[in-house]
Order: sequence, then C-alpha cells, then structure tokens
Amino acid sequence: MAGPGQVSKQVKLIRESGVFDPDWYLSQAPDCLGSDLDPIEHYLTIGSDKNLDPGPTFSTRFYRETHPKLEARGIPPLIHALRTRQRDGRWHRGDRSRSLYAARIIAEAGRMDLAEHLAADALPDHHKSALHLLRANRLVRSGDPDGWCREV
Repeated sequence: MAGPGQVSKQVKLIRESGVFDPDWYLSQAPDCLGSDLDPIEHYLTIGSDKNLDPGPTFSTRFYRETHPKLEARGIPPLIHALRTRQRDGRWHRGDRSRSLYAARIIAEAGRMDLAEHLAADALPDHHKSALHLLRANRLVRSGDPDGWCREV
C-alpha cells in the first residue's frame, strides 16, 4: 500500500484526470458515505481492491485482468492507466489476449455497454469479429432474439 504522501499524489492525479465521477463511485460504494475518507482516497485504499469502478468510462476489473503483473507491483489499475496515458498520450491496452476474458467478466457484472467498448478498443483487428458475439448476447439478454440473428 502507498504511504500518505504517495496517496496524496495519486489523489491529485485522479482528480485532474476527469475520469473519477464521485456520484458514480458513491452509488457503488455506499460505505464511503459514512467514512471520513475523500471518495478518491476511498477508491485508492479500499474500492480498487474490491474492483469498484471510479466512473462509467473505466473498469478497474478489466484493466486488472488485462494487466496481470500490476497486482504484484502493488499499483492501482487507474494509477497505472493514467500514468501511461500521461507518458504515451494513450491508454495502455495491456495483454490483448486477455481482453475477451476480461470483457466477459464485465458483461456478466451487467456492464455490457462498457464490455463492448473496452473489447473493441483492446482487441486486435483480426479478433474484432468476436464483438458480434458480445453484442448478440446483450441483445438476447435484453429480449431481442432477432437482434442476435442480425449480429451473428
């Protein structure tokens, strides 16, 4: 775990990024409301370990699944993503071979739209056809079997 000075720097990085949505986060982490912690500090010290998302456009679990070496290094997924974006000017895609697996986990958690978006961004071109399966499954779950036929 990062020390107080490091957490302070991480909070600043997240706050300035615009990725953290306090209302979104608090809807996932009601225990944060009764806490003395700032929601971003809560995310860094508690929420990230629980795979809570800092906002609707970033999936902690997806990033963790596609960057398996982060766990051993003790770097919160969002911090790694933001530092990489600062350095390279783009999000780091991680292990693309794990993208569909990670997208499936996100989809099973009820975030089909985010799963499709993340998979589309992470998959190499020759695997983009797998997106049709994600979309088809979403359509079946939403009660549109004809949509499933259109996608596959």
